[in-house]
Amino acid sequence: MVQGIKPGESLDIGIGQGRNSVYLAKHGWDVTGFDVSDEGVAAARLNAQRAGVRVNAVVANAYDFDWGENRWDLIVATYEDEMGFAASIVKALALRRPRRDRGLPVRSGAENGSQAVHCRGTE
Repeated sequence: MVQGIKPGESLDIGIGQGRNSVYLAKHGWDVTGFDVSDEGVAAARLNAQRAGVRVNAVVANAYDFDWGENRWDLIVATYEDEMGFAASIVKALALRRPRRDRGLPVRSGAENGSQAVHCRGTE
């Protein structure tokens, strides 16, 4: 999912037990993930600790989470209906105003149902 993409700030929507977040952290990404499940977030923190990586796992829902603007280089939504939050994702990635240092957002899908939106660099 992230091969060939320079690591940066990533957001994992619906972090669950943190499998994708741990993977990203192992590949150099600074990862924040959120989920409504206290147990899922606790498991994500434990899995990150066991893997020896840092993941900022937060208990929150998509309505209350601070998406920010121009904040994320990569947003991953695995088995989530991210289209319901398209406006938040657009603002978070600055879709209308691509930043020179981050490039243009690209949406990718994987066979297992995961979706990733990232900013491809302007090499």
